[in-house]
Amino acid sequence: NSDQLSEEEDWHELFCRKVGTHFDFTERPALPREQVDMDAFYEPYRQRKPPDYRTNFVIGWFQL
Repeated sequence: NSDQLSEEEDWHELFCRKVGTHFDFTERPALPREQVDMDAFYEPYRQRKPPDYRTNFVIGWFQL
């Protein structure tokens, strides 16, 4: 749903601002090493309430 998408986009943006854009694929410039603050992302991320996707509409699946 749109609320879940918005929340995930917010987490992704925080990751890019605090950890870096090495998995961003938007061609934003890399974060200078001295500005990387992994704790500023991972501490709140560990404390977040895990998302509940159980009621979402399934559009596909895959097996590994």
